[in-house]
Amino acid sequence: MIAARSTVVRTYIYALGVIFHEMLTGLRPYNADSLIDVILMHKKGPVPILTAELEHYQEMLNLMMAKDPNNRFRDAEGLLYFINQLEQRGTIKSPVR
Repeated sequence: MIAARSTVVRTYIYALGVIFHEMLTGLRPYNADSLIDVILMHKKGPVPILTAELEHYQEMLNLMMAKDPNNRFRDAEGLLYFINQLEQRGTIKSPVR
């Protein structure tokens, strides 16, 4: 039961990564002529590479959209911890504090 919950949470983390990519770039992470091809890209394609001006988010995106769920953030707490570390290093600034 715990393993199933972890898989579900990591699936949500992946979906959040897709939304995060769209928020940063204004584009979907994968585009193709058919829905099947888009699904295959989500399953097997590489994580999209962000432009130079957004590269400070690449590691976080990689950890959110990793193809192997075991390579994603375990939960939202892990993601928030990572974001806080980026803020503390001065890599990103929080818009709200």
